[in-house]
Amino acid sequence: MNIFRKPSVIAGIFGLITSMTIQAAGTVFLTNGDKISGTIKEMGTEKIIINTPYTEDIEIYWRDISNLETDDKITILKSDSTRVEGKIERVNNGEITLGDSTFNIDDVSKINPAAKGVYVGTGNFNVGGFLSRGNTEKGSLHIDTEYIYQNELNRFTIGGNYDLSHDYDEIHDEARETSNNLRIYGNYDRFLDANWYVYAGADFSKDRFQNLDYRITGGAGLGYQFWNDSDKFLSFEAGPGYTYEVYTTRFLDVNGLYQDKTRKSDYPNARWALDFHHWFLEERIQFFHNHEGIVGLVKTELDGRDDDHDLLIRTHTGVKVPVFDNFHILAQFDYDWKRYPAAGNVHEDFRYILGAGYGR
Repeated sequence: MNIFRKPSVIAGIFGLITSMTIQAAGTVFLTNGDKISGTIKEMGTEKIIINTPYTEDIEIYWRDISNLETDDKITILKSDSTRVEGKIERVNNGEITLGDSTFNIDDVSKINPAAKGVYVGTGNFNVGGFLSRGNTEKGSLHIDTEYIYQNELNRFTIGGNYDLSHDYDEIHDEARETSNNLRIYGNYDRFLDANWYVYAGADFSKDRFQNLDYRITGGAGLGYQFWNDSDKFLSFEAGPGYTYEVYTTRFLDVNGLYQDKTRKSDYPNARWALDFHHWFLEERIQFFHNHEGIVGLVKTELDGRDDDHDLLIRTHTGVKVPVFDNFHILAQFDYDWKRYPAAGNVHEDFRYILGAGYGR
């Protein structure tokens, strides 16, 4: 029986522990009666990684572990933001004994968290697209990036994405753009406890083929973080904000001359957003979904008439597959929907993206 590669059936035993390097000497007791001593390098929701003097790093899944002890002290951050320090004396029946303290594993937020006030940075960068030459002349480029800088109380996020595509115009013998859009966003979160937080954020976007010169939104609100560990993340936030946007549409007048018509609108809004990602198949594939909605709180005035409340929906859905180290490949589907686009434009835009990236 290969006890080091079995899939976990009790992945939730450390359901709230972030996979982190802990470098603690200890002993792992297995359900088949064996025990392994060495340096416990990492502890996550599905498995631990232990290094021994006579083998490479060994992955052991929680289903195969009956008990765990450490020779060195570690620090555990609980979900109520209190810290407990000591040696792991026992892990059994959903409880962990650390020194003189015994508590439910569900109360654990992190193992060996950064010292109070110390910030930790994580981020990712992805590139996708295609290039076709010969009978078909087309090309596209997609870039997105995000960087998160946080400690136990504060989280700063900045990110953006850019899409550009073209095909070949045989009549004019030149490349012709078919998409060109940019989005940049930033967010600040202040945690009230391990789950609840307040946020403030701003967003800038433009899209040539939506005739969107620019859109600026800003707002603040309240969020709740349901999961945040090495295997899964889920948060939801909502709050009021404000939107200012400018559209310019070009048209031919009665004299056959091009004219520009500009539409400006600004209105208070209500925003909601969901962020979710989850590893499956023993961290061989990650599914992710981001959803954001912004609805106007007053009716939109278009061409001298009152219409319904404007609504913008943006989603990003896809999968990532690790390749080596922190590199991955991804397949992604983006879908945007606007209730009142510029004159002559359709409500929805969608993109299929294949690419590769780096993240940690």
